[in-house]
Amino acid sequence: MIPDLLRSLDQAALELTQKQQVELASSHKLALAHRRVERSSPKGLGCIPWMAAFVAGMVATSFAMQRASTIPKSSQSTLILLVNLAFWGVLGVSYMGISLYQRHYSSLLGACEASHKGHTTAVDLAKSRFMAVEQSVGAALNKAGC
Repeated sequence: MIPDLLRSLDQAALELTQKQQVELASSHKLALAHRRVERSSPKGLGCIPWMAAFVAGMVATSFAMQRASTIPKSSQSTLILLVNLAFWGVLGVSYMGISLYQRHYSSLLGACEASHKGHTTAVDLAKSRFMAVEQSVGAALNKAGC
């Protein structure tokens, strides 16, 4: 009976070690996902395209104003309207792109958290199985007088 219990204990220890390794890898993936989500926040990635669009819009507007004196009055308002539409269009497209990027990494983070939780639960179950088998071995050894 004791050799069977020892084999069972060895198997439970092996299973626990494997599950802990998988859980460690899952923790690493979760940490990477957290970093990606933090990097995709508007304070980081988002400011760059918006600032670039703003500067480009201001340069284009000042260029249009300088050229306004050389073009007919009827075309001046059209030129300024087109420059403003392009300016706000770039800002809008930047915002939509960043929102999609953030949603993608937020869903990745959710998937990683769910996976990590599942692996953590598996490790907890393996630990309880290991402890139960260990107690059985201890009880059998006490009963045998060892």
